[in-house]
Amino acid sequence: MRSVLLVDDHLEAQQRMRAVLEEVFPSSSLALASTVATARALIGRRAFDLAVLDLSLPDGRGESLIEPLRAVNPDCLVVVWSMHDQTSRLIDVLAKGANGYLLKDQTVEALRQAFLRLPFGEPPLSSSVTRRMIEYIQESGGGAGTGRHDPNRVSNGDLPAIAEALTEREKEILVLLSKGFNRPDIAGILSISKSTVATHVAHIYAKLNVSSRIDAVEMTRRLGLLQAR
Repeated sequence: MRSVLLVDDHLEAQQRMRAVLEEVFPSSSLALASTVATARALIGRRAFDLAVLDLSLPDGRGESLIEPLRAVNPDCLVVVWSMHDQTSRLIDVLAKGANGYLLKDQTVEALRQAFLRLPFGEPPLSSSVTRRMIEYIQESGGGAGTGRHDPNRVSNGDLPAIAEALTEREKEILVLLSKGFNRPDIAGILSISKSTVATHVAHIYAKLNVSSRIDAVEMTRRLGLLQAR
């Protein structure tokens, strides 16, 4: 990580996370902010490889920074660092593109281990967050194919809107998946982390409303992405 942004308005929490980040990424340039406005100003001046965001800030929501961070660097890893562990909150933030979700009651060692594993493609998720996600999926009746499109039943009239919803990076990854590359391969080809690839794939599946690689490949064919690249 060459450049890291930490956004938190609580001094004690900021100092604790700062110590963790400086230990795990000693050669990185670390920028600090305590408000959305300050963070936006920093984002406007430089690209960040990693951003650690508190959700509740004096002048707005921390997750509002995800979009501007990715506008400057599409591969920026975003980790939420919050005291809030409500299921609806964490699902919403992850759906907006966060790569991980850590809680402020975790020990320094747990935080350190979470960031040490980040370069190896493991999303930093607290055990409580992981448990809540599993419960959410189970309670929602989630399962392979549940409520998903059969790609062959999607009407041709719906295809332009589906294609427009995909970002250029998502289309690029979708084509590579369709050509048989696995996620580590794609990470190497695009020079991004495996966790970033995993996040993109999750967003792709959600936008295509599919739950398997086979269905995603069929949608790629129907969208005409293979011929275009």
